[in-house]
Amino acid sequence: MLAVETKVLVRKAQKPDAKRIAEIYSSVFGEAGIKAAGHEPYPAPDMFSVEGIIRVIEDPDRELLVVEADNIVGGGMVIHRLSPYHVEFACVAVDPSFRGLGLSPRLLQGARKIAAASLLTLNNTEIVTHSIHSQCAHARAGYHRVTGFNFCQYPRVFFKNHEESCSWVSRQDGSVVERLKGNCANQSAQTEEELALYQSLKDPRQVFVPETMTSVARKILDQFADTLSYEVSSKVNESIAATSANYEAISLDEQPGEPFSYLYLPGEQPKENTYSELEQLIEKAKALPGKHYIQARLSANSKACIDYAEFLEKHDFLFMGLLPLYNHKVDETTGNIIFGDVLLMQWICPDVLKRNSLPGETDSVPKLHGFPLGINGAIIKTMRAQLNRA
Repeated sequence: MLAVETKVLVRKAQKPDAKRIAEIYSSVFGEAGIKAAGHEPYPAPDMFSVEGIIRVIEDPDRELLVVEADNIVGGGMVIHRLSPYHVEFACVAVDPSFRGLGLSPRLLQGARKIAAASLLTLNNTEIVTHSIHSQCAHARAGYHRVTGFNFCQYPRVFFKNHEESCSWVSRQDGSVVERLKGNCANQSAQTEEELALYQSLKDPRQVFVPETMTSVARKILDQFADTLSYEVSSKVNESIAATSANYEAISLDEQPGEPFSYLYLPGEQPKENTYSELEQLIEKAKALPGKHYIQARLSANSKACIDYAEFLEKHDFLFMGLLPLYNHKVDETTGNIIFGDVLLMQWICPDVLKRNSLPGETDSVPKLHGFPLGINGAIIKTMRAQLNRA
């Protein structure tokens, strides 16, 4: 809790802050970040030098926030802008001498105010499950809707003897969201972009997943019922439009230097040679040096998602999450803004699972603090069932 006399301010970082910010990150993560086999230094290398901090400040795709306590910068965080509407938080750090003042929640609340002032901000952020403090800080700031659970983003950063696990949390903010909730009475205040976004999101959305995943998919999407209307199905419902932004083709993003790769699957139905092509990409991803994690991203608004997901299950991929509105595109013909929902699945190297079983099966920090609960528990239950069938 903040002392009564402590003056706290959250603002955008400025170039004169660079030296102080670099000092904070070095004090938290060590010189140049945490280093371990299997990944590049954690977090982003730019956070440890004056030149790097200035690059972040000047980068139109990143926003660096700082929090001051009594006019001294005590912490920072980065907002990655992935599209005009999509963001994620990263690199949160508070000077050890400033801890206990509640600065992390203040940073997150400041970021939420920025999002609330936008037309539409869709946030998907990973939170390491070892940190009850981080989970609570995000929850207090309104980032508590869990949409996924994954392993191995950065091995041996916080746990010395095994890989990490992360929860994904998602949030939707902005004037369009308030309009979808029915909180905007003044319809004449809409800009053309705001009206286009509202028209794109006001109708029910159909999501396709295999029958084994429908229950957990509904639990995830029901968290957004105040804003969006979803129907989760393993069959086509012709009464609900399935138009959405899809991945256009099968592709593999190898992510050099990282322990993971990304596999993208399109919305079109598989063709005769599609599965053989997909098998080759999976084997290629597994064979890449240092890889022990493959994240597959499937276009969930197409019935093809069911076929691809069932194929991946047979190749030892587990359910990972369901991200609402994670894709977007602008229709070149009509100019309409179209969003797509994304099913996430993950392949985890068998050696990783041997030394790091699912939370709930070990005396892990999350378990000792009552984890898994709620959506996390439903996701892990689904993953465990898939592992038992394998």
